[in-house]
Amino acid sequence: MPLSEPPQQPQSAAGPTPEPEQAFEPAPRSVADAFSSFTLEPGSTSPGSNGAVDITQIDIPREQARPKPPPPPVHPARHWVQVATGKDRNALKFDWRRISRKAGGKLDDKGPFVTPWGEANRLLSGPYGSAKKAREMVNELRKLDVDSFPFTSAEGEAIDTL
Repeated sequence: MPLSEPPQQPQSAAGPTPEPEQAFEPAPRSVADAFSSFTLEPGSTSPGSNGAVDITQIDIPREQARPKPPPPPVHPARHWVQVATGKDRNALKFDWRRISRKAGGKLDDKGPFVTPWGEANRLLSGPYGSAKKAREMVNELRKLDVDSFPFTSAEGEAIDTL
């Protein structure tokens, strides 16, 4: 069944009928001007009563300055191997030379370091990348008859070069 075409308006001899002129309004100058006619007059319905969303009630999340991260600790926690203890730091220098010779080069470029331990000082080699690596060094030193044990310094604990 063919579709029927809508009836056509008769055209006058002068041509198509002109459309009435529309009034031209210039564009608003600012955003405030553009929305100045949007008002909620007293006595009118509230925006939410007809199912519309009242955008004036939406709390917009704003960007906030991120707090600066704390600086890294001056003395981070690290893994060491303790090879001796003693009160006199000068005597520990002598102990280090003796122990490092006995270690057959295993302690080269790994010390000596020292940190207070009660009234004495810990003589350390390291630092090592992990507790496992420190334990491996303890096992290697044990094979060479060098007594030692792993030590992990606390964050903030100063470890000094001897």
